[in-house]
Amino acid sequence: MNRDKPRRQHVWVDCSGGHRYPGLVIAWRRTATGWEAYVATIRESSVLVTWQKATDLHPVRDDGWSTAR
Repeated sequence: MNRDKPRRQHVWVDCSGGHRYPGLVIAWRRTATGWEAYVATIRESSVLVTWQKATDLHPVRDDGWSTAR
Protein backbone atom coordinates (compact mmCIF):
# COMPACT_ATOMS: atom_id res chain seq x y z
CA MET A 1 0.00 0.00 0.00
CA ASN A 2 1.49 3.33 -1.06
CA ARG A 3 0.97 5.82 1.77
CA ASP A 4 2.42 8.77 -0.19
CA LYS A 5 -0.66 9.17 -2.40
CA PRO A 6 -4.22 8.58 -1.25
CA ARG A 7 -5.81 5.98 -3.48
CA ARG A 8 -9.30 6.81 -4.71
CA GLN A 9 -11.09 3.93 -6.37
CA HIS A 10 -14.59 3.32 -7.67
CA VAL A 11 -16.00 0.07 -6.30
CA TRP A 12 -19.16 -1.97 -5.94
CA VAL A 13 -20.06 -2.50 -2.26
CA ASP A 14 -21.85 -5.68 -1.14
CA CYS A 15 -24.55 -4.78 1.39
CA SER A 16 -27.16 -6.66 3.36
CA GLY A 17 -30.05 -8.22 1.51
CA GLY A 18 -27.89 -9.06 -1.51
CA HIS A 19 -27.76 -5.45 -2.69
CA ARG A 20 -24.70 -3.96 -4.36
CA TYR A 21 -24.17 -0.19 -4.44
CA PRO A 22 -21.64 1.99 -6.28
CA GLY A 23 -19.02 3.51 -3.98
CA LEU A 24 -15.87 5.60 -3.84
CA VAL A 25 -12.99 4.54 -1.56
CA ILE A 26 -11.74 7.55 0.40
CA ALA A 27 -9.18 5.94 2.74
CA TRP A 28 -7.80 2.58 3.89
CA ARG A 29 -6.92 1.26 7.33
CA ARG A 30 -5.57 -2.01 8.69
CA THR A 31 -7.35 -3.53 11.69
CA ALA A 32 -6.71 -6.64 13.75
CA THR A 33 -9.09 -8.57 11.45
CA GLY A 34 -7.86 -7.21 8.08
CA TRP A 35 -8.15 -4.23 5.75
CA GLU A 36 -11.10 -1.83 5.73
CA ALA A 37 -11.96 1.03 3.41
CA TYR A 38 -13.73 4.28 4.21
CA VAL A 39 -16.32 4.30 1.43
CA ALA A 40 -18.92 6.80 0.25
CA THR A 41 -21.98 5.09 -1.25
CA ILE A 42 -25.15 6.50 -2.76
CA ARG A 43 -28.29 4.83 -1.46
CA GLU A 44 -31.67 6.09 -2.55
CA SER A 45 -31.15 9.88 -2.42
CA SER A 46 -28.54 9.91 0.37
CA VAL A 47 -24.78 9.56 0.64
CA LEU A 48 -23.57 7.17 3.33
CA VAL A 49 -19.90 7.14 4.40
CA THR A 50 -18.87 4.04 6.38
CA TRP A 51 -15.97 1.68 7.02
CA GLN A 52 -16.41 -1.48 4.94
CA LYS A 53 -14.43 -4.73 4.99
CA ALA A 54 -12.18 -5.06 1.96
CA THR A 55 -13.81 -8.42 1.21
CA ASP A 56 -17.13 -6.58 0.57
CA LEU A 57 -15.60 -4.40 -2.16
CA HIS A 58 -15.28 -5.17 -5.86
CA PRO A 59 -13.38 -2.88 -8.27
CA VAL A 60 -15.32 -1.26 -11.10
CA ARG A 61 -13.87 -2.47 -14.39
CA ASP A 62 -13.92 -0.46 -17.62
CA ASP A 63 -15.67 -2.68 -20.16
CA GLY A 64 -15.01 -0.22 -22.99
CA TRP A 65 -18.70 0.62 -23.42
CA SER A 66 -19.42 4.11 -24.68
CA THR A 67 -22.46 6.16 -25.64
CA ALA A 68 -20.51 7.75 -28.51
CA ARG A 69 -20.93 5.20 -31.31
